[in-house]
Amino acid sequence: MPPTRPTKVLVETRQLFGYAKAFEAAMGHPFRCPDAFYISAVNESGQFLGGVAYSNFTAFDCCVDIASTSPYFLTRDTLRAFFSYPFLQLGLKRITGIVREDNARAMSLDLRLGFTPEGSLRNYFGDRSGIIMGMLREECRWITLPKDITNGQAENA
Repeated sequence: MPPTRPTKVLVETRQLFGYAKAFEAAMGHPFRCPDAFYISAVNESGQFLGGVAYSNFTAFDCCVDIASTSPYFLTRDTLRAFFSYPFLQLGLKRITGIVREDNARAMSLDLRLGFTPEGSLRNYFGDRSGIIMGMLREECRWITLPKDITNGQAENA
């Protein structure tokens, strides 16, 4: 059977389509962020393949968490949607993720997506430290920035 690829990217606030629970199950632990906003990639049957949760919003940054049930959920279209929301729609200057220090697969994915290691949080995951991964808007290769943002003239960008 060929791998399942996403056919839709769904935007949901709270649990509009119910994919927030699938996101949490794919993470393997409870995700407790009441302000989280989700973008999920699903196949033609509506099966959750992967997604991003955005939380802890500030005027310039938000946290991102990625979870998946399929290695095929990251297509150019899903990546464009995942990065367009914080950088183009919200106009944030950066996004931040925290990766468990012993999660080599997540670290590798973040590096391939363009995140940069910025520091560590000791015992962030209880018995393990977290590696802070950041990406600035101008470093994101998955979106095209409007000229008013790239030349620094956007007032609140």
